[in-house]
Amino acid sequence: MIGLFYINFKSSLCSHYFYGFNGKEKDDEHTQGKYDFGARIYDSRLGRWLAVDPLVKDYPSFSPYSYAGNSTIAFYDPDGKKIVIHYVDADGNQQKFVYKPKAEVPNNKFVQDAVNQLNTLREESKKSKRLIKEAIKSKNVANIHQTTGSNYTEVKGIDGKVESIPNNNDIFSNASNGKGTDVDIYFNPNAMYGAVDESGSLKRPSRVGLLEEIYHANRVMQGEASVVEKQFELDGTTYEYLDLNHSKEEKMAGNFVNYHRAVIDPTGDNLGIVENYRNSDGVQAEIVGKSFADKKKYYDTKDVKKSAKKQGLEIRNKNSKISKKNPDGSKN
Repeated sequence: MIGLFYINFKSSLCSHYFYGFNGKEKDDEHTQGKYDFGARIYDSRLGRWLAVDPLVKDYPSFSPYSYAGNSTIAFYDPDGKKIVIHYVDADGNQQKFVYKPKAEVPNNKFVQDAVNQLNTLREESKKSKRLIKEAIKSKNVANIHQTTGSNYTEVKGIDGKVESIPNNNDIFSNASNGKGTDVDIYFNPNAMYGAVDESGSLKRPSRVGLLEEIYHANRVMQGEASVVEKQFELDGTTYEYLDLNHSKEEKMAGNFVNYHRAVIDPTGDNLGIVENYRNSDGVQAEIVGKSFADKKKYYDTKDVKKSAKKQGLEIRNKNSKISKKNPDGSKN
């Protein structure tokens, strides 16, 4: 195999510009010369796509490795797949906005809040950026809706009526068998409460709540969610049906979100690590151990170190929570 030789020229004026060919974001995390088109990655060194078009079944007349219908002068592929934000405009009409990090946002507070928080999550850590990318690249769609209550995620197409539950089994099967399915995320930008952290507080930035719902959504869209068999009786007949394993899913999501909580607050002074959560029955269940040894992994990441340096903080250590440095280098 012939090796690839790549020379990286950087200008001091634009070394931090992350967009190139067709306005797409460079994905140099692992290998240079790649561009993230959302649904697939383009390798500019090879002039090749690294995967087939996920919508190839809808366009059988085109090669699965072609781009924009092989007519790049007339067309371009904006994102491959999508995260859709639903909102009501000033005239009371239902509208949709396809999320893209650099897209012009409509004059709607909910859309602006959702986009700002998605962009902030992308910038704060590699883990959250990768999670949002996976949601965009998925063959299924994540729909974000506004709610005034708690955040939650639903498998799209599920009828909440008891008598319809047995007919939902195929949908739940797809959520766990690798096929995946669409999801609805209900997000409240003003919700500052969530899982119980180590100090017993429910308070958290609302974007942390959005991140947790995106984690849930990704597992459903990728067909990786955990499901359990349940039963209910109706008119003397016992029905078996599938449902998400909420206890397991919440535990996994809480563990993922802990890494981001540590990025936001490297000292642990203001935003602790999640110790437990309240499930749908109102019961609290432990999620991580009480000792620092169980929490240290969340603070020992490059993202946390970068965040601490940017904020002028020292990372939480085993013996204490370090406060912000004074200008002279001393500690509060």
